[in-house]
Amino acid sequence: MAKEQHTQGPWRKSESPHRIEWAHWIMAGDAMVAAVTEVPKFSEMSDANARLISAAPQLLAACIEADRLYTQSGLLAQTDECGKWISKLRQAIGRTEKG
Repeated sequence: MAKEQHTQGPWRKSESPHRIEWAHWIMAGDAMVAAVTEVPKFSEMSDANARLISAAPQLLAACIEADRLYTQSGLLAQTDECGKWISKLRQAIGRTEKG
């Protein structure tokens, strides 16, 4: 696996003081990682997107750990469905790597 390229977590969703431009900021400590806009008609979706983005470092860590356990144990490799699942997992992890 490539070395992580993203800002280290944990990330948290924070309400933006600039609600006209941005609904939520995604923060890592005092640093802003991302900003999520809010379209009035889709404010619930904007909030859900911000929650998902803020969980990204934890989700990535869980995926990497699942891949590690899969590779080490080999127990899950007994089904085709598991092979498809781990392939999707590895594709998702790959999308986080530069290249």
